[in-house]
Amino acid sequence: MIDTMEKRKNTTKIIAGTGILLAIELILQAIANVIAIGPVSLNFSAIPIALAGIVYGPLSGAILGLCSGVMVLFAPSTSFFFNESIWGTVVTCLLKGLGAGIIPSLVYLPFRKKHQYIGSFISSILVPLLNTGIFVGCCFLFFQGIYSKSQGSYATPFSFFTLGLVSWNFIFEFSTTILLTPIIYKIIKIKEKASY
Repeated sequence: MIDTMEKRKNTTKIIAGTGILLAIELILQAIANVIAIGPVSLNFSAIPIALAGIVYGPLSGAILGLCSGVMVLFAPSTSFFFNESIWGTVVTCLLKGLGAGIIPSLVYLPFRKKHQYIGSFISSILVPLLNTGIFVGCCFLFFQGIYSKSQGSYATPFSFFTLGLVSWNFIFEFSTTILLTPIIYKIIKIKEKASY
């Protein structure tokens, strides 16, 4: 009886926490679609994805990653990719979101009982790496002629967009995610201990 009640309480906590992080994710993704400083979009959306996977598990990470991918599909900048390949764009957006949501949370699992903060740091590094890495890999797979090796120049405006701007966005996303995710994770853990 007590075990059943504890499981229900834990499930409720996971659902509620995932829902809150999902709402934050959607807001941050919407902001990233419209606000930029120069070539860099202010994208903090990797942080809720990392937190969902670390705090609530792979399913929560997958849900946030998938929702992030769907939001990217509707971003104004994605129309450029749709002109190149509709299916390639859909697969790219969903795959990069899912990969960034699931894989880091699976990597965190061995650190769950000991070394939680080390695990949260490693997972927060993996989220932007996978998000950008899968995106660039899919660009080479689905979108032809995006990079010219001759003189290291960009072959088309598309290649400048994918390989030039991606590097600036990656730097911003990577640095904010590895700085903020472990801190927020620690705050969540302190609050959880205080509530018991």
